[in-house]
Amino acid sequence: MSELKLENIVADEESIKILADYLGYTVGMNPVTENSDWRILFTDKLPDHSKGVLAVLPMKELTEESTTVEVRRLYKQVLDLRDEFSTGFEVQIVGFVGNNRIIFFPYQNGNRDMRLDLNPDTLGIPL
Repeated sequence: MSELKLENIVADEESIKILADYLGYTVGMNPVTENSDWRILFTDKLPDHSKGVLAVLPMKELTEESTTVEVRRLYKQVLDLRDEFSTGFEVQIVGFVGNNRIIFFPYQNGNRDMRLDLNPDTLGIPL
C-alpha cells in the first residue's frame, strides 16, 4: 500500500491509481460507456467485475480554491452517471479527484450536501 499525500494528488490517471492502491482496489474502465473518462475501482473480494466500489473522475477544475457552489455542482455528474449506468452496473461511491482535493458522494440516496471533502483544510480538523 502506498502512502496517500493530498499535496501529490492532481487530476490525472496516476492519482486515481495512487488512490486505488491506498484503498486496496484495482482500477478498471467504465464497463458501460467506451472512451469514458470515468474509472471504476474494483475489489478483489467479488468474483467478477459486475459491480464496482467507486467511480472516479479526474477534474482539473477541482482545486483547493473551489467554492462550495462549484463542489455542489459536481453532484449533477453523480446523477448523470446513475442515468448512464441505469440498472446494468452500479457502484457505492462516486469520487472526483482534483488538484490537492478529493470529493466523495454516495451513489444512491445522497444529495449535493452529503459528501466527504478531502482537502488541506479539512484534513487538519481533529475528529
